[in-house]
Order: sequence, then structure tokens, then C-alpha cells
Amino acid sequence: MSASDKSWNSAQQKAEELLVSDRQIQADEAPKSRHDAVKTILPIYIKYRNLVQQLAHLYDKMIHSQKREQIKRLLDCAVGRMLEYKREIVKLTCSDYEWPDDLLIQMKWTPDDIQIPPIFSYTADRKKELEDRKKVIEDLVDKLNNPEPDVDPGDRLQSAEFSSVPSLTRAPSMVRRRKSMKSIITPNLPIPTEPEEVRIAREKADDLKKAFSDAISLIQRHERARLGRVVATTIQRDRDYQRKVKFGDIELKKYKREVKESAATTIQRTWRGFRARKLLAERREKTEMSMGMILPSRTDKTVFEEDLRNQLRIQELQEEFRTAVHGTIAREREKYGESKRLGIIDDISEEIRAWFQEWLVAVGHFDVYPPEQNGGSVLIVTGQTLTPEEFLVKKLEEKDKAEKGKKEKDKKDEKKGSDKEKSEKDKNKSQEEKGWTPPESRVLQPMADVQKDFLVNWSLRDENLSQTVNADIIREEILCELQLEARKTVDELMRLELDRMNDALIKDHKNDDPKFQFPGMKKGKKKKQKKEKKGKKKKEEEVMNKDEVDEMFRELVAAGIIRNYPEARLGDWWGDLSYQNFEAQRDRKDYQHKLGEIRSLIMETCVLPLGSKEAHTLAPSLRSVCIAGLPRTGKTFLAHAIANEIGALLLDLTPSVLAGQYEGKENEKRLMKMINTVAKNYPPSIVLIDGGEKPWLKKIPPEERENQPKRLAKLLPKFIKGIKPGDQTLVLGLASEPWKATKKFYKIYETFITIPVSDYNSVYLFYQDILMKYHYVSRHFDVSALAKLSVGYSLDVIREAVENVLNLRRRIRLKFDPLKPEEILKELQTNQTIPPKMVDDFAKFPTKTPLGRKWGKMMKQERAAIDNPPGKKK
Repeated sequence: MSASDKSWNSAQQKAEELLVSDRQIQADEAPKSRHDAVKTILPIYIKYRNLVQQLAHLYDKMIHSQKREQIKRLLDCAVGRMLEYKREIVKLTCSDYEWPDDLLIQMKWTPDDIQIPPIFSYTADRKKELEDRKKVIEDLVDKLNNPEPDVDPGDRLQSAEFSSVPSLTRAPSMVRRRKSMKSIITPNLPIPTEPEEVRIAREKADDLKKAFSDAISLIQRHERARLGRVVATTIQRDRDYQRKVKFGDIELKKYKREVKESAATTIQRTWRGFRARKLLAERREKTEMSMGMILPSRTDKTVFEEDLRNQLRIQELQEEFRTAVHGTIAREREKYGESKRLGIIDDISEEIRAWFQEWLVAVGHFDVYPPEQNGGSVLIVTGQTLTPEEFLVKKLEEKDKAEKGKKEKDKKDEKKGSDKEKSEKDKNKSQEEKGWTPPESRVLQPMADVQKDFLVNWSLRDENLSQTVNADIIREEILCELQLEARKTVDELMRLELDRMNDALIKDHKNDDPKFQFPGMKKGKKKKQKKEKKGKKKKEEEVMNKDEVDEMFRELVAAGIIRNYPEARLGDWWGDLSYQNFEAQRDRKDYQHKLGEIRSLIMETCVLPLGSKEAHTLAPSLRSVCIAGLPRTGKTFLAHAIANEIGALLLDLTPSVLAGQYEGKENEKRLMKMINTVAKNYPPSIVLIDGGEKPWLKKIPPEERENQPKRLAKLLPKFIKGIKPGDQTLVLGLASEPWKATKKFYKIYETFITIPVSDYNSVYLFYQDILMKYHYVSRHFDVSALAKLSVGYSLDVIREAVENVLNLRRRIRLKFDPLKPEEILKELQTNQTIPPKMVDDFAKFPTKTPLGRKWGKMMKQERAAIDNPPGKKK
């Protein structure tokens, strides 16, 4: 058994255990208090995070494409269930963050064991699609920036004619005649060409080689010139000394032998001591470096390069296996396509006619045929429709209920007046005493189906054949597709046959019983037809031609709304975790998250739900997110990182981008319609609003009036409500001054992610990373004191300050003039500081969000309960 198969089996066992725990929680209908509910579901949530991490690594490393599809299904279910638990934990704790230190210690895990990696690695088709899309956007932007000069077609033709006519003013020479004869003899020889991608790659390689050789020659010239100057100055110094000695300007002193020996001994002792101290320092530095106490300036990248090569090789093998599976699917479809179709149609027809006969014999009439949108005759086969016996029992129960309802109606009318007052008082009490009950989940059934498929198709499979294509699964899928296609045609015919039989049945019983009715009568057909017509109209409006969508795409690119974004990854986000918030949360003290928690929250709210259509359908709906932070705290970086992680299409609705475009109500509605259409046709997509609070500002600043930021304030809520599960669309706002917005701003965004002010741990790690890359920076540089004094500055400002200090001239002098913390602090102080009032307003902002208000009320209640327990006398 391979390592990947072992990991897969262990992941399946974990999923089975979690599924059992989920069912136990669902079966337990007893209400729980808030604290008991958190204690119950938080461990399962952590285990789901660990399962998602394991499945993510397994999905990236697995070569077998059929197994990858199975792993992907389980991964989508695990992500959906994990996010459902996350939603419940947020409701119970009124916080987006959790610090389960006690559970991690109990499970013997570290925070890295539940850290979710970027899991949606793109397949070859997806990569090619993204590259093609980026190239299309770049080409469109280039054409807009560099339009071709307008040339009349007649002028072009005329210039071509003149160029083909030989000159009459001067006779051609013999050489020209030979050239022209060659062109006449071989006018259209095929010119050997190379592909455009190969040519671009070759030109880039040649440019790199040339730049490298030019750099080497430049360094050599400068070094030779420097050595020449050193030799020249040495010779000149010797000549000057000899000349001064010759003319008596310098008198040579004669020392005794003892004095010379003592001087030599002193020099030797000093040199040997210096050399010994230097060797000891180097040895101590190597020891500390091997123990991980200090960071080296140059790291060995062979391991990372080898890992990258292995990853590329795995992707190649995945692509080879995928093509093999597609080839098998094509062969099996040709084999079973038409030969089985007629037999399947006959079997389905006989099965439905038997259902007709069963109802007619048992009840005397036919049942309603299941509608097409609900599944059609699939519901009959799977037993999801009523049997004749169940129909008769249900009818009797309805009669009994109708008789009892008449008797109880009179009694209820008498008690209505007295019960109204009691019901209003008891509502609040029932809500308080109700507690927490587990909500229904959409994920458990799909997850159970995945587990069942694994047991049937893979658990008992011979491991010697585990790396070959499983043709049995392919045949079953093809037969299932054929059956569904055939069932649609059979359903249409059977509905017509059922209508004819119902007509005949009505004629037979019309004279016997004028009130004769049954479920299959044509009583409600007109309403159904109307509903179907409305549904068809809506579908026709939604479905658009591909050319129209492409035209909208080009228009949005020309307007600057669709653009390419720079490369950014969530793994490059710097920040350390909070290590004291567990105790603070336990003791009901005020606590705040750190920069390290932002990454995991972004993964759970933005990346995981949008990563695939299945995950977006199963996970709780989240249509809008606002990332709030002070200026230069990394909001734009996070937006680009989210788009890069999932390969999303970015549509920029920033007011400055829309300035002077699509003005007027009709044009604005047309713009939002185009964005909605393009976003749904190019999933996943992110609608970015840089300055997410500007459409709802209380007062518009003078510099923003030209941009008209409130233009889309009324259209955005409708757009957000129109996002449905499976659309893979997210409205992402970036807010620098959210406290200046009105109350409508807090209703637009469903989740607020606040970037906190930099803390000591994060700044310390950041300084270590950027400073220790320079070779001559001391490994014992006082990073701790510098980090302590830099708390509050954003990491972007710190990076810029370090780069300004360690310029080329300063790096040359590092060997002789070591870097001091004062230099970086002076550079930091030259930056424009954020006003204290702005910092205070931003610190109060989280308490104004809907979740922050709930958290404040909950903390007041808990503190009051601690200060005044039930048995305490006042």
C-alpha cells in the first residue's frame, strides 16, 4: 500500500468517526446552554480543520485522478461542515476568533496541525484558462493604450501597388537583378518558424544570458580598476618615502634588539587573541545557527528546489492519468452508447406502467406524476412518492383532523383573549430557557454518500490494481447518464399516456358520481402551465449568448473595471498568533486578536467557500465581506491574495475607477447587470470596492465629490441579495475609515474583518526576517528592543524604512560600520504618523458592528452573573 493510500484510508476513518459524532449531536434534542454547546461542538470543529488539512495535502499529492475526484468530494463536504460549525460557534461566542488552547493540549496538537493550507491547486485546464484570461486582458489593455493608426484601405492598397512596381528612374544593378530573379524563381518558399511561446522563452533566456555576462564584465572592469589604483597608490607611497629618506626629510631611528622583540611579541599576542576571538565567535555563531537560535543570511535552497521539481512531476503524472481516464471514458461511451439505450427505455416504461396499474387496482385512480424539476420518475423508483396504502391512510387522517378541528375551534375562540397576554410574556422566557439545539445540516447526507461510495468502490479494491483506471466505476457512471437521458424522454411520453388514461377514467365515472375527484385530474393544470411559462421566461432572460458575455467582458476591461492583479499569497502574510487570549477569554477579560489570526479567518470566510462550486453550495452563504484597517496595513494585499489563491476574476467598483463612466440611473443599472452576468459566467469572481465605506459616508469630503461615491449605494444591496449558493461571487470591501459611514453600511456587509495594530511578536518576527537576509548584519543585532519601539507602525512602513536605510552605499559599509537600531528608528520617525484620534476611532469600530454589539451585551451579562451570583445576598 502506497503512502498516499494509507493517508487516504486514515482520512476516511477520521471522516467516519466525525460523521458518527455528528449524528449523535443531531440526535440529541435536549437544549444546551451556551457554554455547554461550545464545549460540545468546538472539539469537532477542530477535528474537521485537521481533516481538511490532511485532505488538502492528499489532494495535491494524489496522482490517481478517479481517487482525486473522490477526495475532492470528501474535501468539499468537510469544508462545508467545518464552516457550518464555524457559523454556530460565531453565533454562540459572538466572536469570529477562537483560542482552543486546552483542547489542543488535550489532543497533543499544535496550531500548525489545524492550519488550513491553500488547498485549491489548479488542474492543467484551470491553469491554462487563467493564463489565457490574463493574456486576453493584457492584450485588450495594450490595444487600448496603443491604438493602431487609422489608415485608409485605399491608401494601403495604393502603397502596395506602388511598392510592387519597379522604379523607372534608375536601372537595377546586377546584384539587384540576381536577388529579384531569386525571388521570382522561389516566390513563396515556406519560412521555418517557431511557436510564439518558444520564441518568447528563447528571447528571455538570451536576454538573461546577455545581462549576466554584461554584469560580470562590469564587475571585472571595476575590480581591475580598483586593484590598479591600489597598486599605483602603494608605489607612489614607497617612492615618496624613499625620496624623503634620501634627502634627509625622515631620520631612521635605530632600536635595540630587545625593543624589537618585545614589539613583535606584542603584535603577535594581539593578533593571535583577535584571531582566537574571531574563531570562537564564528564557532558560536555556527552552533547557534544549527540550533535555530539565529537565522542565517543565506539558506540552502536545494530542498525547496527538489520539492518544487517533485511537485511539477506530480502535476505531469496527474495530467497523464487524467488523459488516460478520459480516453477510457470515450471508449466506454462508444461501446455502451446506443446498444443499451433502447433496452433502458423499455425497462423504464414497463416500470412506470406497473406503477400505474398498482394505483388503479388499489385505489381506483392514478397518482399525480412527479414534476420534472423535482426529479420526475426518479422519485417513483427511489420510493419518494406515496404508495396507495399511504395515500388511503393519509386521507382518513385528514377526515379525522377536519372533524376534530371543528370541535376545538369553538373552544379556542373563547381562550384567545386570555392567552394573548400570557403568550407575549412567555416568549422571552421560552427563548431564554430554550438553549441551543443543533440545526439541520445540508452536508451530512452528501458526506454519508461519499463514505458509501468509498466503501463500495475503493475499500475492497485490490491494491495491486490501485494505480490503474477503474473501468467499473466509469461504466456505472455512463449507464447512469444514459438512464437519466432516457428517463427524460420516457417521462414526456408517460405524462401524455397518463393524461389520456385520466380522460378515459373521468368519462367512465362521470355518470356514476358527479363529485368524483382524484389527484391526477386536470384541475390544477392551468396554474402549472402558467408557472412553467414564467419559469421559462426567467430562464430565457438569464441565459445569454456567449458572444454577448464576451462583449460585456471587453467593455468592462476597456472601462478599467476588469484588470489583472499582482501576484500575492496568503502564506506571505506576516503575523504571530495570540498566546494569552485563552486565559483572557476564560476570565471574561477584554482581549483582541493579533495579525496571525487574520490568515485563518480569511481562509474560512473568503477562500474556502469560493474555492469550488460544490463548497460554495454546501457551505453557509456568505455574500459580502469588509476588511477594515488603518492606512497601509495590508488590505489591498489581502484582496489580491484572495484572488490569487482561488484564481478569481477581479471586478473593481472603486469610486475612483468609475469616475466619469456610466453616469445616469440607466447606465448604472446596465453596469450592475453586466457585472452580474460576467461574474456568474466567469466564476469564481470578486467584486472589489476599495473604500468600501464611501458609498455610505455621512459627509462626502471635497476631494471625493468628483468620484460620486454614493452612486451605487442603492444598487449594491440588490446585487448582493441576488448572489445565490453556487454562484461563487463575493463582494469584498476595503475600508480605512469605516466609523464615518452610516448605519446602512453595517447592514450591507455580513462579516467584518478588522486588521489590528501591529504587536510585538509580529514586529519581532518581521524584523528578523527582513534584517537577517543581509549578510553583514550582525546575527546578534538587538531586534527585541527595536521591535518594542516599533509597535504600532504597520509592517509596510517598517519594510520601507529598512529598505531606505540599507541602501547600496550602507550595505557596502556594513562590514566595517555595523548597523545600529537608531538608524532604523530615525527613518521610522520621518514617516507621517497616523493621528491619535483616528487610532482611537478605529479601536472603537469593532464594538459598533452587529457582532461586536452582541459580544458587548454578552460580556456585560456574564460579568454581572459573576459579580452577583444567584445565592449572593444584596
